[in-house]
Amino acid sequence: MFISWATRPTTVQSTTYYYYDGKYYTPAVQEGETVYVIVSAPEGMEVDTLPPDAEEQEVQGQSYWYAENTFYQQIQRDGKAVYVVVDAPAGAVIPGLPEDAMEVEDEGAPVYQYDDTYYAAATSEESPTGGYVVQPPPPEETIEAIPADAVYFEVDDVFYYYVDYGLYVLLEGGGYGASEPPLGGVATQLPDGATVITEGDESYFQFDTVFFEMTSRDGSTVYVVIPAPDGSEIVE
Repeated sequence: MFISWATRPTTVQSTTYYYYDGKYYTPAVQEGETVYVIVSAPEGMEVDTLPPDAEEQEVQGQSYWYAENTFYQQIQRDGKAVYVVVDAPAGAVIPGLPEDAMEVEDEGAPVYQYDDTYYAAATSEESPTGGYVVQPPPPEETIEAIPADAVYFEVDDVFYYYVDYGLYVLLEGGGYGASEPPLGGVATQLPDGATVITEGDESYFQFDTVFFEMTSRDGSTVYVVIPAPDGSEIVE
């Protein structure tokens, strides 16, 4: 959405945003003219009080407040509790899509994008009352470098690096390309952060969208990449 003007400038981390009618905008040039593009509330902005309709929810052990398409966390500033705008946490559930959310292409169920945040319809397990759940952003096709603290693991002598919710492998020409370990691939160790899940009498290990089954080969314990326990293949 574009408008030709906006009011109430706010500067956050050297970037100026404008607030009008409950929404934030940032300047952009379109056909040689400056217009204002609707965006999420600027990450890092602090407020003393939350909007009156803010609702608290816990995501992966952290407390967040959601209101007006924005997520907040509470921090202490000079001995006083304030609320800072943060990125939408993956797994959080919102009651309805933002007004300007757009459906984007996806091979599975519809996914919706609002600014840099992605949503999908919540399952009954994620939210008995419905709504939309925040999705991790789709991984970039290639990245130039791997952060020093990135989680990595080895499957069939190939190293997979986990960066911004995506798995990457080293490319022959340099850089790193998005990739997933193959079904049936073998790892001698699980990646840091893998969790145990149980389906019936069977236990598996999950790391993001990759599932492993523990087995023994040649007297050693190894972990084999398998389809999701419900039978739907989510890795290729």
